[in-house]
Amino acid sequence: MAPLAIAIASAAATWQDNHDRLRGRSRRPLACNPWLVFVAAFVICLATTFTPQLEAAGILRAGDFSRVGAPLAAGIFLLASGASLLIRRLQGTGRYVPAALVTVAAASMLCTYGWYAYTHTDSARQVADNQRINRIIGRHPLYYLKLRPRDEWLIGHCEGFLFYVRRSCSPVSPRRVAGAHAPLYVMSFVETHAETILHRAGYRIVTKLSPQREYPAILWRRAPSTAAAGGAPARPQ
Repeated sequence: MAPLAIAIASAAATWQDNHDRLRGRSRRPLACNPWLVFVAAFVICLATTFTPQLEAAGILRAGDFSRVGAPLAAGIFLLASGASLLIRRLQGTGRYVPAALVTVAAASMLCTYGWYAYTHTDSARQVADNQRINRIIGRHPLYYLKLRPRDEWLIGHCEGFLFYVRRSCSPVSPRRVAGAHAPLYVMSFVETHAETILHRAGYRIVTKLSPQREYPAILWRRAPSTAAAGGAPARPQ
């Protein structure tokens, strides 16, 4: 909605002194501006007020929105409704630039409110966790332990994780992790057999992660020496 509001403001600055261009059908798109603000406010405030009910009904996916609270949502909705009425009134009197500025202000308010609600969701926490993994790994490549075809299917459904760690994730076999040229960092999906293989190969747990909410995993780092490989695994961060 923000790019649309900016486009409206730019166009309004030109139309203000060219009323001949706003005759007939040219005025009709402007009539949608107040309704766009009103409908956007209604949808966003509804989603952040009745989040549990909408998730239970299957309309929203769990974790994509957070319940901000009725008082704040009601305040935002009232402000946006007032802005939509003001936009309609200003446009009705031919004051297109002030109307466009109010549209931009309303769009910025709704975007800020929507982003505030998003930062409290599981999705936002997952993004932050993926960025943390990227900082841990640095410039080293990342591999995942492939024990069965399901592991390849799981990593194929972790596009968001790969995007935020900024690298591809190639498979590595149990034989290779035990070899002399084993990779430094290996990821394994939560599974007892995988933990046994990596621990015996000299890997230690760095931290737990969630490439996707449904797929918990563990990040491993190869110990610097075979002596360190015989110790107990480090506690997850």
